[in-house]
Amino acid sequence: MIKLIHGRGQMGAKLEERLSQMNELPQINKDVLIYHTWNIDDKSEEIQRKCYDDFAGFVSNNKDKRIVFISTLSENKSPYLKHKIMAETYLMKHHLDYKIIKFPTIIGKGPCQKFKEGIIKPYGVMELITLNEAVDRVISELTKPSRIILYHGRKIDAHIVNELIKFGAK
Repeated sequence: MIKLIHGRGQMGAKLEERLSQMNELPQINKDVLIYHTWNIDDKSEEIQRKCYDDFAGFVSNNKDKRIVFISTLSENKSPYLKHKIMAETYLMKHHLDYKIIKFPTIIGKGPCQKFKEGIIKPYGVMELITLNEAVDRVISELTKPSRIILYHGRKIDAHIVNELIKFGAK
């Protein structure tokens, strides 16, 4: 059995849709739980600590299953990144059968949506991946032996991303 745990947001919805449409799920010798539930909207210390605590409890209660943890390649110093890294470390120390899949920014919600709404200003270089590409990669990794998987996207100047989003919104 492959089960998505509280799939949040655009990636969770797409993963759930894709898994439900698959005629044959990958053959795996134990239950697999894909953990993709984290608050990306409120990056306060308090909310991110709760996300971490929830994850640690989840790991402790599922010792007999494979846990696939969807994480981030973000380098933005924030409580979000701090607690995601803490969660990865907790999983590695307290669970034997795990995968950690780390993605850059997924096109859609998050910074891309905030550019569109004028909430944030562009700076630096963004690393982007499409939603479909990220979901395909999660599914393809379910049966592979790797434990930590880093998927890189395309690096693009944030000002160009912002202009493309603004142009597309017209």
